[in-house]
Parts: sequence; structure tokens; C-alpha cells
Amino acid sequence: MKLLLGSLLLVPFILNSQVSDGDFINVYKSIQSKSRNAFVLKAEDSSSYKNFELLKETNQLLDFLYEYIDSEHRLNGKGGFNFAGNETSKNNLFKVGAGVSIDQGVYPYELDFSANVQSLLKDGDFQENFSDLDISFDFHPYTPSAFSKQKKYEAKLNELEREKTNNSTEEENKQYLLNKYTAKIENVKDINGLWLENYVILKRSSDSYLGLDQAYNLGAGFIFSFYSKALTKKGRSNREEMNRKPTYEMHGNDLIRCLTNCAPINNVLQLSASEIETLMSGRYRFLISNRKQYSQLRLSLLVGAYYELEKSTITNSMFFNGKDTTMTFPFKPTNRPYGEIRPGIVWKPKDKYKLKIYPFLKIPLDRIKDKVTEGGLSDIRTDYFIDFQSSLTIGIEDNFEIGIYYNLLYDNAPYRLF
Repeated sequence: MKLLLGSLLLVPFILNSQVSDGDFINVYKSIQSKSRNAFVLKAEDSSSYKNFELLKETNQLLDFLYEYIDSEHRLNGKGGFNFAGNETSKNNLFKVGAGVSIDQGVYPYELDFSANVQSLLKDGDFQENFSDLDISFDFHPYTPSAFSKQKKYEAKLNELEREKTNNSTEEENKQYLLNKYTAKIENVKDINGLWLENYVILKRSSDSYLGLDQAYNLGAGFIFSFYSKALTKKGRSNREEMNRKPTYEMHGNDLIRCLTNCAPINNVLQLSASEIETLMSGRYRFLISNRKQYSQLRLSLLVGAYYELEKSTITNSMFFNGKDTTMTFPFKPTNRPYGEIRPGIVWKPKDKYKLKIYPFLKIPLDRIKDKVTEGGLSDIRTDYFIDFQSSLTIGIEDNFEIGIYYNLLYDNAPYRLF
């Protein structure tokens, strides 16, 4: 099951949207055209070599950002099939299964789809059937713009620098504010909306071993997360590339910000203020996405609700009249609202190592006590369900990994009868 999901229903609560990938791609293609023209026009110029180096470095950075978009939103899929069989002259046992998972996107949205089917055939009869269909979407409703924050702080600095002071106290206060907003500009890249996610999920499942004929779940909620600033090796490499510094001197230490100040590039490419804003805003968004993918530690708390429609059947074998007798009792379909809470931890010390622990606690919202009676007998239990999911995966090659998975399901008030 996918655990980090998103909510189309909560999209209207977006507080501040960032530049879209389409906007960045349009500017990227425009710059590519300008760069080709610039190389031709400046071919005979005495400073053409320097201009060429400046343009080359700029295009290297923009190419990397463009490729990052492509990899981030590429449709990824995995499929699997398994079959095992044992047969003797009197007995046979066959197990067959198949599964597929597809995902797309990282930030600010992610779409996931997965399906699994397994069957166990013993002596010509189906002993177990399991199927699972999961469609989920998650979205970050709060996507602050680091570029807007940066422009706001720069405007405040310009305003402070124009102010005149009349005494040492006012001068000291002015210097304090100058240092404060200068520090804010230096740390503006740390602004992100990763702390909040919305999710929505649609799931259909059946499991004959657990007596679940079929169940449908539709739910939504929030996920509050903390992502550490410490990144894996791949994440650090991406961050350094996105924050590429110019090799030439005297023009600052940020290649994209240099586009507004470096005369050779500005004169050749003639970038507009909106194009500069798109490049800088896009780069900030990619830095946030990179942190989400490659953070070494993530702590989270999921809070949500869902509506469940379920049909179950009890099947049990009892020794009666000298032989085993199978007893089956189908329950009427039910529909109930549930609430769920889930703390979580994802630890990724290296790019190819990942530990995930997600313990779900689910409780009904209509009543907390579940009572079953028969004549003078009664059984009352607190109704809650625990779904503990954990995994440890180790990547061997780019397209090959091994994993250990442990799932625990516990229902304190299952369907029951006397």
C-alpha cells in the first residue's frame, strides 16, 4: 500500500503556488534559441571567448534543471510475476501471483497506482485469494515562493539603507535590521512547504484468508512531516549543481542571480525580468523537491478519515461427529466512517538503503465499543484496528534491489458470533 498520499479535494487550500514546470520549460527553450543566436553574432568579437564561457556555464546549469524536471515527472513503473508448484501422486499445491505499481511526480504532487493479485490452489480447490487495488494522490497545499520572499527582503534592505538616523541608538537599531534581513536572504533557500501534505485514496481489496470478500475505502487527510537538511550523496550532488557558482570572479557566487548583473550575459541573452523570475523560482522549487527525495531522515504524522464499505464471511473448521466440519457464515455488508492516525519514520542513510516504519491505528467514528449478543451471552470489545507496515530495502544495481518486509494486522473487534 502507498503510504504518502495526496488530496485533490484539498487543492483549493493552496496558499502560494510556485512557478510551473511548463513556465520553466518555455523560458528554457527561449534561452536555448537566444544562446544559439548569440554564439553566431559574437563569433568575431574580441571578447567572444569570455562570452562563450559565460553562456556555456549558464546552459550547463539550465540543462541540468531541465533534465531534473524530466526525471522528476517521468512515469515510473514496476511489475512482477511469481509461480510455485508442488505435486505428488495424491496431492498438489500451486501458488501464483502478479503485481504492478506506477508512480509519477514528487513535489508538489505525487500520483500512485498499484495492483496485486495472488491465489493458492490446493488439490484442485482455491484455498486463498488475495487482490488489492490502490489509487492515491498527494499534494502540498502550501508552496511558498522563495523568490518572492527574497524580493521582499531585498526591498526592505533598500528601504533601510535609504533611511537617515539621528543618533547612535537609531543607527544601532538600523544595523540590527540590516543584519537580520541580510541573514534572511542568505537562508531563503530553506523556505519550503514540505511540512504539510494532503492526501486522498481509493482502495479496493479482498482476502479470503482473513474472510474479507471485498472492501472499498475512500479517504482523505493530512500528513505533517519533518525532513532533515542532511541529504544523501545524490541529493548533495544535485544541490551543488543547482547552486552552481560561476568560475569567473567579480560577479557574485550564484550563477542565476548573476544573470541580472553580469553585463556579458545580460547583453547577449537580453533576458526579461519575468524570465529571470521564472528561472530563480523554478530553481528554488527543484531544491525543495530534491530535499524531499534525498533527505536522510523523515518523521511524519498522518491524521485522516475514510469511509469503508465491507462484506465479510467467517469460515472455520470444527471437529464434530468424529470428523472435521467446515462452517461458513456470511455477514451482511456494512458501511462505516473511520478515523486513522499514523506516526512514521523513513531513514535513508545512503542512496541505496531505506528503512520505513508506518504503524496505522484505525478507529470507527460512529462508536468505539463493539457488542455481539446471543441470548443471554454478550461480548463487548473496544473497536480498533492496527496495521503495522515496515520494510528495509537495499539497492544492488540501478534496477535491482532486495528487500525485507514485515506487516502485522490486528483487529481487536473482528466480525464474530457465538
